[in-house]
Amino acid sequence: MKNQRIVIAHTVAWAIYVFLYSTLWRDGGTTLGEAVVVQLWTLPPKLFLVYTALLILIPRFFLKGRYLAFFLALVAASLLGGLFNQLIVHFVFTPDEPFWDISRMSKRLTYINSTLLFALAAEGIRMWYQQRETNERLIKEKMITELSLLRSQLQPHFFFNTMNNLYSLVLQKSDLAAPLVLQMSDMMRYIISSSKLDRIALADEINFIKDYIGIESVRYSGKVRVDIEWPANVDGFEIPPLTLFPFVENAFKHGVADETGSAWISVKLSIDDHAISYIVRNSYPANRRSNGARIGLQNTKDRLRIAYSADAILETRSMDHVFEATLVIKTSKK
Repeated sequence: MKNQRIVIAHTVAWAIYVFLYSTLWRDGGTTLGEAVVVQLWTLPPKLFLVYTALLILIPRFFLKGRYLAFFLALVAASLLGGLFNQLIVHFVFTPDEPFWDISRMSKRLTYINSTLLFALAAEGIRMWYQQRETNERLIKEKMITELSLLRSQLQPHFFFNTMNNLYSLVLQKSDLAAPLVLQMSDMMRYIISSSKLDRIALADEINFIKDYIGIESVRYSGKVRVDIEWPANVDGFEIPPLTLFPFVENAFKHGVADETGSAWISVKLSIDDHAISYIVRNSYPANRRSNGARIGLQNTKDRLRIAYSADAILETRSMDHVFEATLVIKTSKK
């Protein structure tokens, strides 16, 4: 089917070529019918020249980087095509003219080579467009592979931390352990279902973070103060799943777990006409020099690069025993 479409397309192209040359570039004293006859008689040398270049010379020499051989073979094919054309013109149309009329032969050679140059230009454009499509497909496949890998890294990372949290509550023989098991089950269900999607509702991500903060607040009861500021309405906004969560998870892990006194975490999400802004700040112990590199945030940064390219900016900084992570995403409504 594909080959049939190619044959039809080439046939139509040559028909248009014959029609244009017969109507636009014929001599004033030549009728349209006579011009069509001339074009049809002189078509075989052009077909020979064009398809020798397209089907033999380009695949065998040009695409293999043998450019000098391609150029020399193209010159040889051009001379053969010119000789073929001269034979037809001489014996069919101008038998009284000398065969080796260099002036006329050179003009006719230039004429059929113009057809070759046009065909080479068209083939070059086709090859460039095909290569661009191939590159885009490979880039997309690479991004999908990277994203799948990052998701697979994120899930066990989350499960490991949440199971540690539950284990701590069981050791403390807390009455909250049983209901928190159900809550964690809901969170894990969310993790599994959302990991299959490219985008989720921002409201779902916020609810997931609220559940997580609730669990951690019970675990670190009296040890941490959490200030939260959410926008009143987030309907219609979507983000990649688990984009905002790692900020809060790392704030608890690095800012609260090792704190011997009281710790604090500040979470602020705001939305305007241009962007979603998300800032998470947390204290960390004085004996810790900095929060350093974090798996969750690095994973998030890589996922944002794939999902948003330059449309998302993630910055982190540490100063005066305060770690701050800021994420800005250009607004995207569902």
